[in-house]
Amino acid sequence: MPPGNPTIIDLAALLIHIRAPRPTHIYNHMGRAIFRLGLTLLDACDPALAVDIHDEGAEKPFTASGLMRGEGVHFGDLEEGDLCWVRFTALSAATVAALERYRQTTVDSLASGGIVTVEIDHTLWQVQAVVWDESRLPGRCSYQQLIDRNREVEPARSFALTFRSATTFRSSGVVFPLPRPDLVFGSLLNRWIAFTSHRLRDLPEDQVMVFLTHHIVISGYRLETATYKGKQGSTEAGFVGEAAFDLLRASDHLKKHQPELEALLRRDFVWFARTVSLLVDFAYYSGIGRKTTNGMGMAWA
Repeated sequence: MPPGNPTIIDLAALLIHIRAPRPTHIYNHMGRAIFRLGLTLLDACDPALAVDIHDEGAEKPFTASGLMRGEGVHFGDLEEGDLCWVRFTALSAATVAALERYRQTTVDSLASGGIVTVEIDHTLWQVQAVVWDESRLPGRCSYQQLIDRNREVEPARSFALTFRSATTFRSSGVVFPLPRPDLVFGSLLNRWIAFTSHRLRDLPEDQVMVFLTHHIVISGYRLETATYKGKQGSTEAGFVGEAAFDLLRASDHLKKHQPELEALLRRDFVWFARTVSLLVDFAYYSGIGRKTTNGMGMAWA
Protein backbone atom coordinates (compact mmCIF):
# COMPACT_ATOMS: atom_id res chain seq x y z
CA MET A 1 0.00 0.00 0.00
CA PRO A 2 1.21 3.59 -0.50
CA PRO A 3 3.30 4.98 2.40
CA GLY A 4 1.19 6.62 5.06
CA ASN A 5 -1.98 4.68 4.25
CA PRO A 6 -3.08 2.46 7.14
CA THR A 7 -3.64 -1.16 6.29
CA ILE A 8 -7.34 -1.97 6.16
CA ILE A 9 -7.96 -5.17 8.11
CA ASP A 10 -10.38 -7.12 5.95
CA LEU A 11 -9.59 -10.76 6.79
CA ALA A 12 -10.00 -12.48 10.14
CA ALA A 13 -10.50 -15.83 11.84
CA LEU A 14 -12.19 -15.99 15.24
CA LEU A 15 -12.44 -18.94 17.66
CA ILE A 16 -15.12 -19.24 20.32
CA HIS A 17 -14.44 -21.90 22.95
CA ILE A 18 -17.63 -23.23 24.53
CA ARG A 19 -18.68 -25.87 27.06
CA ALA A 20 -21.55 -28.32 26.71
CA PRO A 21 -24.34 -27.39 29.16
CA ARG A 22 -25.51 -30.96 29.70
CA PRO A 23 -25.00 -34.50 28.39
CA THR A 24 -26.07 -34.54 24.78
CA HIS A 25 -25.67 -36.49 21.55
CA ILE A 26 -24.61 -34.61 18.42
CA TYR A 27 -25.97 -36.37 15.36
CA ASN A 28 -25.69 -33.66 12.73
CA HIS A 29 -22.99 -31.32 11.50
CA MET A 30 -24.51 -28.27 13.26
CA GLY A 31 -23.23 -26.03 10.47
CA ARG A 32 -26.55 -24.32 9.75
CA ALA A 33 -27.15 -23.70 13.46
CA ILE A 34 -23.69 -22.20 13.89
CA PHE A 35 -24.18 -20.00 10.82
CA ARG A 36 -27.39 -18.72 12.48
CA LEU A 37 -25.34 -18.07 15.63
CA GLY A 38 -22.89 -16.10 13.52
CA LEU A 39 -25.69 -14.00 12.06
CA THR A 40 -26.95 -13.32 15.59
CA LEU A 41 -23.52 -12.16 16.73
CA LEU A 42 -23.13 -9.94 13.66
CA ASP A 43 -26.65 -8.56 14.09
CA ALA A 44 -25.84 -7.43 17.64
CA CYS A 45 -22.88 -5.42 16.30
CA ASP A 46 -23.96 -4.41 12.79
CA PRO A 47 -27.61 -5.23 11.93
CA ALA A 48 -27.36 -4.05 8.33
CA LEU A 49 -24.32 -6.28 7.73
CA ALA A 50 -26.15 -9.32 9.14
CA VAL A 51 -29.05 -8.70 6.76
CA ASP A 52 -26.66 -8.33 3.82
CA ILE A 53 -24.85 -11.57 4.61
CA HIS A 54 -28.13 -13.41 5.09
CA ASP A 55 -29.50 -12.11 1.79
CA GLU A 56 -26.37 -12.18 -0.40
CA GLY A 57 -25.86 -14.74 -3.15
CA ALA A 58 -23.54 -17.71 -3.26
CA GLU A 59 -20.37 -15.89 -2.18
CA LYS A 60 -20.60 -14.38 1.30
CA PRO A 61 -17.82 -12.52 3.16
CA PHE A 62 -18.28 -14.83 6.13
CA THR A 63 -17.73 -18.51 6.93
CA ALA A 64 -18.86 -20.67 9.82
CA SER A 65 -17.58 -24.01 11.09
CA GLY A 66 -19.54 -26.95 12.35
CA LEU A 67 -19.39 -27.90 16.02
CA MET A 68 -15.71 -28.73 16.47
CA ARG A 69 -13.93 -30.75 19.11
CA GLY A 70 -10.24 -31.51 19.03
CA GLU A 71 -9.11 -31.55 15.42
CA GLY A 72 -12.38 -32.02 13.59
CA VAL A 73 -16.16 -31.88 13.46
CA HIS A 74 -17.74 -33.64 16.44
CA PHE A 75 -20.38 -36.32 16.14
CA GLY A 76 -21.55 -38.44 19.07
CA ASP A 77 -21.87 -38.04 22.81
CA LEU A 78 -20.83 -35.07 24.92
CA GLU A 79 -20.77 -34.92 28.69
CA GLU A 80 -21.66 -31.81 30.66
CA GLY A 81 -18.70 -29.43 30.59
CA ASP A 82 -16.99 -30.96 27.57
CA LEU A 83 -15.07 -28.32 25.65
CA CYS A 84 -15.88 -27.63 22.00
CA TRP A 85 -15.16 -24.75 19.66
CA VAL A 86 -16.61 -22.92 16.70
CA ARG A 87 -14.80 -20.76 14.15
CA PHE A 88 -15.97 -17.81 12.10
CA THR A 89 -13.99 -16.04 9.41
CA ALA A 90 -14.48 -12.63 7.85
CA LEU A 91 -13.65 -11.64 4.28
CA SER A 92 -14.53 -7.93 4.39
CA ALA A 93 -13.56 -4.99 6.59
CA ALA A 94 -17.12 -4.55 7.87
CA THR A 95 -17.35 -8.21 8.88
CA VAL A 96 -13.98 -8.07 10.64
CA ALA A 97 -15.10 -4.97 12.55
CA ALA A 98 -18.33 -6.67 13.70
CA LEU A 99 -16.46 -9.75 14.91
CA GLU A 100 -13.99 -7.54 16.76
CA ARG A 101 -16.81 -5.72 18.53
CA TYR A 102 -18.31 -9.04 19.59
CA ARG A 103 -14.90 -10.34 20.72
CA GLN A 104 -14.08 -7.26 22.77
CA THR A 105 -17.49 -7.11 24.42
CA THR A 106 -17.26 -10.80 25.36
CA VAL A 107 -13.68 -10.53 26.63
CA ASP A 108 -14.65 -7.56 28.82
CA SER A 109 -17.65 -9.43 30.22
CA LEU A 110 -15.64 -12.56 30.99
CA ALA A 111 -12.87 -10.50 32.57
CA SER A 112 -15.37 -8.91 34.94
CA GLY A 113 -16.64 -12.32 36.06
CA GLY A 114 -19.73 -12.40 33.87
CA ILE A 115 -21.26 -15.52 32.38
CA VAL A 116 -21.58 -15.39 28.60
CA THR A 117 -23.62 -17.86 26.60
CA VAL A 118 -24.34 -18.47 22.94
CA GLU A 119 -27.37 -20.27 21.55
CA ILE A 120 -26.78 -23.15 19.17
CA ASP A 121 -29.83 -25.10 18.01
CA HIS A 122 -31.99 -23.84 20.90
CA THR A 123 -29.37 -24.77 23.51
CA LEU A 124 -27.29 -22.28 25.51
CA TRP A 125 -23.57 -23.08 25.59
CA GLN A 126 -21.28 -21.29 28.03
CA VAL A 127 -18.48 -19.30 26.41
CA GLN A 128 -15.04 -19.92 27.91
CA ALA A 129 -12.92 -17.72 25.65
CA VAL A 130 -13.03 -15.75 22.41
CA VAL A 131 -9.70 -15.40 20.60
CA TRP A 132 -8.33 -14.67 17.17
CA ASP A 133 -7.12 -17.84 15.50
CA GLU A 134 -3.35 -17.36 15.27
CA SER A 135 -2.50 -21.04 14.74
CA ARG A 136 -1.12 -20.64 11.19
CA LEU A 137 -1.56 -17.07 10.03
CA PRO A 138 -2.53 -13.84 11.82
CA GLY A 139 -5.98 -13.88 13.32
CA ARG A 140 -6.55 -10.50 11.67
CA CYS A 141 -4.93 -9.67 8.39
CA SER A 142 -5.59 -7.98 5.05
CA TYR A 143 -5.63 -8.93 1.41
CA GLN A 144 -2.76 -6.48 0.90
CA GLN A 145 -0.68 -8.14 3.62
CA LEU A 146 -1.17 -11.54 2.00
CA ILE A 147 -0.01 -10.03 -1.28
CA ASP A 148 3.04 -8.46 0.38
CA ARG A 149 3.85 -11.79 2.04
CA ASN A 150 3.96 -13.49 -1.37
CA ARG A 151 5.24 -10.69 -3.58
CA GLU A 152 8.97 -11.49 -3.57
CA VAL A 153 9.22 -14.97 -2.06
CA GLU A 154 10.70 -17.91 -3.87
CA PRO A 155 7.48 -19.87 -4.39
CA ALA A 156 7.28 -23.44 -3.19
CA ARG A 157 7.12 -26.09 -5.88
CA SER A 158 5.03 -28.36 -3.66
CA PHE A 159 2.65 -27.84 -0.77
CA ALA A 160 -0.15 -29.57 1.11
CA LEU A 161 -3.63 -28.58 2.20
CA THR A 162 -5.43 -30.13 5.15
CA PHE A 163 -9.20 -30.32 4.76
CA ARG A 164 -10.64 -30.17 8.29
CA SER A 165 -14.34 -30.44 7.48
CA ALA A 166 -16.27 -32.13 4.69
CA THR A 167 -15.30 -30.49 1.41
CA THR A 168 -16.99 -30.85 -1.94
CA PHE A 169 -17.47 -29.01 -5.22
CA ARG A 170 -20.11 -28.70 -7.90
CA SER A 171 -18.71 -29.35 -11.37
CA SER A 172 -20.73 -29.70 -14.58
CA GLY A 173 -23.92 -29.80 -12.54
CA VAL A 174 -22.90 -32.64 -10.22
CA VAL A 175 -21.31 -32.79 -6.77
CA PHE A 176 -17.63 -33.76 -6.97
CA PRO A 177 -16.15 -34.86 -3.61
CA LEU A 178 -12.45 -34.99 -4.55
CA PRO A 179 -9.65 -32.35 -4.44
CA ARG A 180 -9.15 -31.94 -8.18
CA PRO A 181 -6.62 -29.10 -8.49
CA ASP A 182 -8.66 -26.94 -10.85
CA LEU A 183 -11.64 -27.15 -8.48
CA VAL A 184 -9.62 -26.49 -5.32
CA PHE A 185 -7.70 -23.52 -6.67
CA GLY A 186 -10.49 -22.32 -8.93
CA SER A 187 -12.70 -22.06 -5.84
CA LEU A 188 -10.07 -19.96 -4.07
CA LEU A 189 -9.52 -17.75 -7.12
CA ASN A 190 -13.25 -17.12 -7.53
CA ARG A 191 -13.62 -16.14 -3.88
CA TRP A 192 -10.59 -13.86 -4.01
CA ILE A 193 -12.00 -12.08 -7.09
CA ALA A 194 -15.43 -11.84 -5.44
CA PHE A 195 -14.19 -10.00 -2.36
CA THR A 196 -11.23 -7.84 -3.34
CA SER A 197 -9.76 -5.94 -6.27
CA HIS A 198 -6.21 -6.43 -4.92
CA ARG A 199 -3.91 -8.51 -7.11
CA LEU A 200 -0.41 -9.87 -6.81
CA ARG A 201 -0.01 -8.81 -10.41
CA ASP A 202 -2.48 -7.82 -13.11
CA LEU A 203 -2.60 -11.17 -14.87
CA PRO A 204 -5.61 -12.00 -17.03
CA GLU A 205 -7.95 -14.21 -15.02
CA ASP A 206 -8.26 -16.75 -17.83
CA GLN A 207 -4.48 -17.21 -17.88
CA VAL A 208 -4.44 -17.78 -14.14
CA MET A 209 -7.19 -20.37 -14.43
CA VAL A 210 -5.33 -22.18 -17.23
CA PHE A 211 -2.25 -22.30 -15.00
CA LEU A 212 -4.29 -23.67 -12.09
CA THR A 213 -5.78 -26.32 -14.37
CA HIS A 214 -2.69 -27.50 -16.22
CA HIS A 215 0.30 -26.68 -14.01
CA ILE A 216 -0.86 -28.19 -10.69
CA VAL A 217 -1.10 -31.92 -10.04
CA ILE A 218 -1.88 -34.03 -6.99
CA SER A 219 1.32 -35.69 -5.76
CA GLY A 220 -0.12 -37.57 -2.79
CA TYR A 221 -3.07 -37.74 -0.44
CA ARG A 222 -4.47 -39.21 2.76
CA LEU A 223 -8.19 -38.69 2.36
CA GLU A 224 -11.39 -40.28 3.56
CA THR A 225 -15.05 -39.79 2.84
CA ALA A 226 -16.75 -37.36 5.20
CA THR A 227 -20.52 -37.13 5.07
CA TYR A 228 -22.09 -33.77 5.78
CA LYS A 229 -25.13 -34.59 7.93
CA GLY A 230 -27.94 -32.05 7.95
CA LYS A 231 -30.50 -31.65 10.71
CA GLN A 232 -33.39 -32.95 8.62
CA GLY A 233 -31.58 -36.15 7.70
CA SER A 234 -30.05 -34.78 4.51
CA THR A 235 -26.53 -35.91 3.68
CA GLU A 236 -23.86 -34.85 1.22
CA ALA A 237 -20.65 -36.70 0.44
CA GLY A 238 -17.40 -34.79 0.90
CA PHE A 239 -13.85 -35.56 1.92
CA VAL A 240 -11.43 -34.71 4.73
CA GLY A 241 -7.71 -35.30 5.11
CA GLU A 242 -4.57 -34.06 3.45
CA ALA A 243 -3.71 -33.60 -0.21
CA ALA A 244 -0.28 -32.68 -1.55
CA PHE A 245 0.16 -30.75 -4.79
CA ASP A 246 3.10 -30.11 -7.11
CA LEU A 247 3.56 -27.19 -9.47
CA LEU A 248 4.65 -28.23 -12.95
CA ARG A 249 7.16 -26.09 -14.78
CA ALA A 250 5.68 -27.26 -18.10
CA SER A 251 2.40 -28.75 -19.32
CA ASP A 252 2.65 -31.33 -22.11
CA HIS A 253 -1.04 -30.81 -22.88
CA LEU A 254 -0.64 -27.07 -23.42
CA LYS A 255 2.59 -27.50 -25.37
CA LYS A 256 0.65 -29.68 -27.79
CA HIS A 257 -2.65 -27.79 -27.98
CA GLN A 258 -1.85 -24.16 -27.03
CA PRO A 259 1.90 -23.71 -27.46
CA GLU A 260 1.87 -19.90 -27.46
CA LEU A 261 -0.09 -19.78 -24.21
CA GLU A 262 2.18 -22.42 -22.67
CA ALA A 263 5.23 -20.38 -23.61
CA LEU A 264 3.72 -17.37 -21.83
CA LEU A 265 2.93 -19.39 -18.71
CA ARG A 266 6.44 -20.83 -18.61
CA ARG A 267 8.00 -17.41 -19.08
CA ASP A 268 6.04 -16.02 -16.13
CA PHE A 269 6.09 -19.23 -14.09
CA VAL A 270 7.34 -17.53 -10.91
CA TRP A 271 4.52 -14.98 -10.94
CA PHE A 272 1.88 -17.66 -11.44
CA ALA A 273 3.47 -19.79 -8.73
CA ARG A 274 3.36 -16.84 -6.32
CA THR A 275 -0.33 -16.44 -7.12
CA VAL A 276 -0.85 -20.09 -6.15
CA SER A 277 1.04 -19.47 -2.89
CA LEU A 278 -1.18 -16.46 -2.26
CA LEU A 279 -4.32 -18.55 -2.76
CA VAL A 280 -2.97 -21.21 -0.37
CA ASP A 281 -2.64 -18.53 2.33
CA PHE A 282 -6.10 -17.18 1.51
CA ALA A 283 -7.65 -20.61 2.15
CA TYR A 284 -7.06 -20.05 5.89
CA TYR A 285 -9.74 -17.37 5.85
CA SER A 286 -11.93 -18.21 2.86
CA GLY A 287 -12.49 -21.94 3.06
CA ILE A 288 -12.72 -24.05 -0.09
CA GLY A 289 -15.62 -25.36 -2.13
CA ARG A 290 -19.32 -25.37 -1.33
CA LYS A 291 -21.31 -24.35 1.75
CA THR A 292 -18.49 -22.65 3.64
CA THR A 293 -21.12 -20.70 5.59
CA ASN A 294 -22.59 -24.00 6.81
CA GLY A 295 -19.43 -25.61 8.14
CA MET A 296 -18.06 -27.26 5.01
CA GLY A 297 -14.73 -26.62 3.30
CA MET A 298 -12.57 -25.60 6.29
CA ALA A 299 -9.02 -26.03 4.97
CA TRP A 300 -5.54 -24.60 5.26
CA ALA A 301 -1.88 -25.37 4.63
